[in-house]
Amino acid sequence: MNNQYGFKNSLKPLSPFKNSLRGNLRIFVLRVLSLIFIAFLLLFSINTCILIEFHNNLNNWLITTFVLVFCCIALFFCYSAKKILFLIQIHIISIINRCLNRISENTLISLPPHLMKVNFKGVNLVRVFFYKTNLKGINFENANLKRANLERADLSGTNLKGAKLEGANLVNAILEETNLERVNFLLANLIGANLIGVNLKGANLKGANLIGANLEGANLERAILYKAKLMGANLKGANLEEANLEGANLERANLYNAKLEGANIEGTNFKGANIEGVNIFLKNSLEAKGLA
Repeated sequence: MNNQYGFKNSLKPLSPFKNSLRGNLRIFVLRVLSLIFIAFLLLFSINTCILIEFHNNLNNWLITTFVLVFCCIALFFCYSAKKILFLIQIHIISIINRCLNRISENTLISLPPHLMKVNFKGVNLVRVFFYKTNLKGINFENANLKRANLERADLSGTNLKGAKLEGANLVNAILEETNLERVNFLLANLIGANLIGVNLKGANLKGANLIGANLEGANLERAILYKAKLMGANLKGANLEEANLEGANLERANLYNAKLEGANIEGTNFKGANIEGVNIFLKNSLEAKGLA
């Protein structure tokens, strides 16, 4: 399906189970096997000592040892199982979202109240499907959201600091007042995304598609926008100081009162862009392509 700018959405919905759940299950199984092996070694050592020094109380020591080992395994299993069940729950919701969005195209889906309060910091959510989902205020700091489908999702007020969003689909997503500092948006699709006033300081937007995105007042200081597509984007009053715009396409972009001091604009396309009120200092003393 073509979007409002005539570009096809190249990202297709992907199975959410392939990476995060399988990877965590594999880790869980390996940990359990390792713990059982250590438990048997411990049991063997203890029983050896018992046979030598405490032969008369062998039965009591064996019972105590078995109880301790069982408790350790049970506690470990409960902790790991909780993580696995949590991920299964997230991915089941992801699948339900697919079904609901096919039925009703105009409804914004919300996570269950108990999940809205969960701290997703560092959680592996590779290829998760949160299409048109309400994710307001959730903490996704350092979370792995590679190739996640977040198209038309409401992420306003969320904390995505340091999150991995390589190849993610964020077409028409709402990201107002979101902390995107040091986020990795490598090759991400952000066509038409609402990024008003967001913090993208030091973010990696290399090769990202930001056609028609609204970045008014955004902080892009020292951001990497190498060969990024920013045609028709709104960068009014944005801070692009020391940003890397090498080879970026800013054709017809609105750069009114934007700050580009110290930015690298070698090979940047400014054709038809609004650069009124902009003071540009070339980082490498090179002229930008198409800049009058």
